[in-house]
Amino acid sequence: MNRMILTVPSKRASLWLMLGLNVLFFFITQFQYVSLVVYPLRTFTTGLHEFGHAAMTYATGGIVTGLTMVPDGEGAGGLTFHRGGIGWLVSSAGYLGTALFGSLLIWFGRKEENASPVLKVLGVVFALGCLICITPGLLDARHGSEAILSLLIGLAIAGTLVFSAQKFSPLVAHFMLLILAGQTALSSLTDVWYLIQISVGFSSNGSFSDATNMAQHTGIPAAVWSIVWGAISLLMVVFTLKVSYQSAPAVSGGNS
Repeated sequence: MNRMILTVPSKRASLWLMLGLNVLFFFITQFQYVSLVVYPLRTFTTGLHEFGHAAMTYATGGIVTGLTMVPDGEGAGGLTFHRGGIGWLVSSAGYLGTALFGSLLIWFGRKEENASPVLKVLGVVFALGCLICITPGLLDARHGSEAILSLLIGLAIAGTLVFSAQKFSPLVAHFMLLILAGQTALSSLTDVWYLIQISVGFSSNGSFSDATNMAQHTGIPAAVWSIVWGAISLLMVVFTLKVSYQSAPAVSGGNS
């Protein structure tokens, strides 16, 4: 009897590629001038955070009156201004939204053929988010300058994503998507870890955050919310890595 064993190629190579690219990216960006690459990437992840707030505002019946994704010099890396909406859901959607975006990018990044379409869609959606959410606040007396800068950088990021999808080879586009996925997921975890340190008193920086907003809405301490968001974000990322990159079992069959 001859026995034939068919195996499905392991996805571990793609996982190691993503991890390796992001480790390499981290070390490269430690050099003085190369580190400038981190700024648009940081703005991208901040934008995802703020778009999470904005999307939940609209989803719960509110209106976004402005949005920024650059530091305002007063401790905020980005801000979303809105009227209406369900406050505690809007406050939760920033950190959890970034973790969700990172998880989705990890999921789509597992296959090279996904890269170009995903980058193109991501660029278009990012541009629409900027136009819809940022433009209402361009004339704001206090944050208008941050809104203008956010709009310019946001549209530049969106254009870069669409250009890369159209002009780069599938392999290069895949590398870009894997770096975006890894950095977005990592940002969702490091940002919430920083929030936890502030909320529990390990860091004295900042007195206002999404967690303090949640405390005002619910009466539950900010430290509790920051830890809950951190746990949920970590579970999302770990679960996505597991389902995206676990190897399929070997399939065996035979003939006689």
